[in-house]
Amino acid sequence: MKVEDGVLVGQRGDYRLAKPFETFRVPATVEAVLAARIDRLAPGDKSLLQAASAIGRIVPVVLLQSVAEMSANDLSDALDRLRAAEFLYDASVLQEPCHVFKHALTCRVAYNSLLREQQRKLHARIVEALERLYPERLSEHVERLAHHACEAELWDRAASYLRQAATKAFARSANREAVAWFDQALDAIQHLPETRELREQAIDLRFDLRNALQPLGEFGSIRERLYEAEALATALHDQNRLGRVAGYLADYFRLTGDQDQAIQWGKRALAVAGEIGDVGLQIVARTWLGQIYFARGEYAQAMDLFRSNLRSLVGEVAGQRFGMPQPPAIHSRTCLAWCLSELGEFSEAIALGEEAVQMVGTADHPLSRAVAHAGLGWAYLRRGNADRAIAALEQGLQAVRAGNSPLWFPRLASILGSAYGLAGRLTEALSLTEAAAAQGAAMNLMGGHSLLLTYLSEAYLLAGRHEDARRNAERALELARAHKESGYEGWALRLLAEITLGSNPRTLPARRNTGARP
Repeated sequence: MKVEDGVLVGQRGDYRLAKPFETFRVPATVEAVLAARIDRLAPGDKSLLQAASAIGRIVPVVLLQSVAEMSANDLSDALDRLRAAEFLYDASVLQEPCHVFKHALTCRVAYNSLLREQQRKLHARIVEALERLYPERLSEHVERLAHHACEAELWDRAASYLRQAATKAFARSANREAVAWFDQALDAIQHLPETRELREQAIDLRFDLRNALQPLGEFGSIRERLYEAEALATALHDQNRLGRVAGYLADYFRLTGDQDQAIQWGKRALAVAGEIGDVGLQIVARTWLGQIYFARGEYAQAMDLFRSNLRSLVGEVAGQRFGMPQPPAIHSRTCLAWCLSELGEFSEAIALGEEAVQMVGTADHPLSRAVAHAGLGWAYLRRGNADRAIAALEQGLQAVRAGNSPLWFPRLASILGSAYGLAGRLTEALSLTEAAAAQGAAMNLMGGHSLLLTYLSEAYLLAGRHEDARRNAERALELARAHKESGYEGWALRLLAEITLGSNPRTLPARRNTGARP
């Protein structure tokens, strides 16, 4: 460690301000000190450092040489001098020699010493160099290409690379990252001449955003993007995209608790899909309509829709997503397993759950793994097999956390909490069911919230907290009726009966009319 120009320099080149002791004065700004040092470099070395700063803190040597247009010998000599001046250090690996700025601040100061037009031209040269150097490996460098194309204001290429980067992130369940890339792609196309093709791309990007936002449970942003897409599709008289809007709105209203609107939009999507012969839209619309009917306790209708999907999703199309966050072939098996479990058809439900888990296999897609285990765990829980339910649901919850899919946390956590309660693990049961209900409320996840409260009430009952159990069960019943979720209403009524039976009759409050049907 040493002091240089008022800056502490560590062994790895990390610059930090020295403490302002009375005997040691810090210069006005570290940036000014670094800028002065850069200005004292020979013109060629300074230009090379600036080119490196446009590439980023990590600088592949082959890319730098292409951008700087220097011979190998001249580049090597210049890098030697920049290392000696402690601006860069060699971090080469066997596959690709590279240098790294000793501190991000140095990189920023060198970059800011360029005029905006100089920066733009450098970024354009970087894009061209990457495309020239890695023509068969562009997908490996797509994030870098997207960044530099934006900075170069090459909007056509920027929009394409940004969307590719977003799709790549979405494929591995990196939904937050995907949202950021998709948002930037939408910004990029605003700079392009308006055509029908561009408007279609603007709609499709909003669909992509919806799919990345949905596992995050960000319903306000979803609604906003879908209404924007609807307006654009209406102006284009695009029935295909209007059908997709209808399908997505069906799911939005399902999750936010308006089952009537959800069914209307779902039926509209299914009708459009039939009119235009869009098999993918039919599969998606049946998936969401089926979930709506499941919540309403209309299991026969729900199962017909899910079975139709499974008949369609065979062979090569079984792994396709059709614009959904996870493959419908997995999701439909999970939902069908839920329906069968409610009807006591446990053997078939478990078999479907196991099929879904097998379909995921070793694929690096946490959301699919979470969905598959949600079906299998639910079936075992309804059968009363706590140990097997816990084994499946713990894997599902782990996948939710690994894939950052907050939307699925309330359902999986509440089911797992119920399984813990069945196994006598009351502390864990209370912790998970409370967390599930709290997160569902925080996201305004009103569709199915009654079921979360039922699981929470069940945990309170097992813990002997009868008044907490009664209060939550009554709220669950109220919400189930308000949102027309007859399937969940039945569980709330059953639990209220158990609470009454488990309470001491001599200390029960006056019996209230809950409006229960005979």
